[in-house]
Amino acid sequence: MKWLFFLFLFLLVFSPVTASSDSITLLSVFQSSTNETLRGGTAELYLQIRPGTGSVFIDSFPLTQLDTQVATRLANEIACEFSPVDCLQFDFFYTIRSGSSLISGPSGGAAATVLTLAVLEGVPLRDGVAMTGAISSGGIITPVAGVPEKILAGQEHGSQHVLVPLLGFDDQFISGENFSRDYREDFSVPIHLVVSLDQAFYYATGRSFPLPPSSIEVPEFYLSQMEATSQELCLRTEKLFTVVSSLIQFEDSSSRFDSAESFFNRSKDPSLSSYARASLCYSANLPLRELYFDSYTQDQKVQRLQQLLEDVSLFSQTIEQQPIRSFVDLETLSIVTERLLETRGYLRDINSTNISSRQLALAVERYASAVAWSGFFNSPAPDLFINERIIQQACYREIRSVENRLNYLRSNLPPDFLTRVEDELTQTYRYQNSGDYVQCLFKASQTKALANIFFTTIGLAQDYLPQVIDAKASRVEQVIAKQDAFPILGYSYYTYALSLVEEDPSSALLFLEYALTFSDLSNYFENSSFSWRRALLQYESFITFVTGLILGIACCLPWLRKNPKKTSLASKKSLPGKKR
Repeated sequence: MKWLFFLFLFLLVFSPVTASSDSITLLSVFQSSTNETLRGGTAELYLQIRPGTGSVFIDSFPLTQLDTQVATRLANEIACEFSPVDCLQFDFFYTIRSGSSLISGPSGGAAATVLTLAVLEGVPLRDGVAMTGAISSGGIITPVAGVPEKILAGQEHGSQHVLVPLLGFDDQFISGENFSRDYREDFSVPIHLVVSLDQAFYYATGRSFPLPPSSIEVPEFYLSQMEATSQELCLRTEKLFTVVSSLIQFEDSSSRFDSAESFFNRSKDPSLSSYARASLCYSANLPLRELYFDSYTQDQKVQRLQQLLEDVSLFSQTIEQQPIRSFVDLETLSIVTERLLETRGYLRDINSTNISSRQLALAVERYASAVAWSGFFNSPAPDLFINERIIQQACYREIRSVENRLNYLRSNLPPDFLTRVEDELTQTYRYQNSGDYVQCLFKASQTKALANIFFTTIGLAQDYLPQVIDAKASRVEQVIAKQDAFPILGYSYYTYALSLVEEDPSSALLFLEYALTFSDLSNYFENSSFSWRRALLQYESFITFVTGLILGIACCLPWLRKNPKKTSLASKKSLPGKKR
């Protein structure tokens, strides 16, 4: 029976989840029935994981509001992004039990994320862990209301470790009437201030989460091709300056010329990345090209329009025939296709009887950008197993993530705040309905990044933005560093965000959100090389069935060996026509 022992050991080693359940205490606040003051309370959050298909089930008493359900689903998604376990192989059952009349708000999101990650990793939580805090993309823990009251409730509950968001912590305590400035001295329970998921995981479990190194190895093909792209766009800028300088005759042209000059001068900063230089030169080219077309007659503009239509048509045919073998090819296809779609949109808006210099300039320069980015096709990147079905499923999952976020944001923000997110989601559905799943996937990811901005900044004071940017940038670095397929789009946005930190931190945070979502997309696709670990995860249900069958046969073998003759005799006695 030694083989049974080795079979058990094999399954133990390759089992993706070694623990299936655990619980954590949630800290909450509610309004007192006797007055308007806030009072702290506690609730218990339980999680059980079973083999399944990635579904999330929430059972609560009393009933939870929508924002709590959304926060729990978002917590599950973020924990799965951190863990190497394939969450599509399991179902997640969350149970919330509270003594208050209603459970609401996103303040349980961070605790649910820590609990999910701990169970996925098979690491038990410490005894007496209580937590409050919202969770945002990248595992950043953001402020919530009523922290003093929640800590007091945790202390009365007998908690041994209380985890609260670092961001906004000082302000909330200093403004409280019942707490001194030395707030941590007012409590007997240890208070741990956390800003990231890995910090919270450490205080909740006593173990460090094995994060990937944040040192990004940028492949040579990206550096050389991105530099070539920026040079191509900036060379256009230099040529346009030479031509346009002799054409400016009117005062209304000076502002456009000055704007282009400002962008171009900024692009000469040697500390900028190639992507940042390319973006600045593109921004300079638009007003310069418009000024150049101002010197055209209508006949000349018609000829230029016809030439552009022919160029776009021929180039589009070339792109349609381009083989997609790697994630870089897929990203390049999305980038080029998006720019071609925008070019066609500008062309549709042009009135052919009175051609606008601005519309024609937008179309020409957007097409030039598409051509420049096409140089990334056929880069020496690892081949991936990519087909339409996989891209379609990835598109659906990204849309589900966006809808999950919007369900929360719609109930907490005015509709005008979400107009851009709603418009981007509408375009995503158009791509989905038309069967363009590549654009659907990338547009859904872009929309998710826009929604993440609201999750990250709701209730966040401007003073804490630098800390959030640092934490977000650190997470982006970790995500990019662990990718087998280098994300050219995610890394480009990451470097561009770093160039904006000083002068425009809000835009820097937005581009970090873009970098985060686009850097993780390659996880939807399998490397073409064979992996035993991936095979075991993919066929886990089949392996479980075969294992059960083998164990069943093994249990029956001793009984069959002891009774073969009895079975034979019994069979002979039952045969008709035989003499005894």
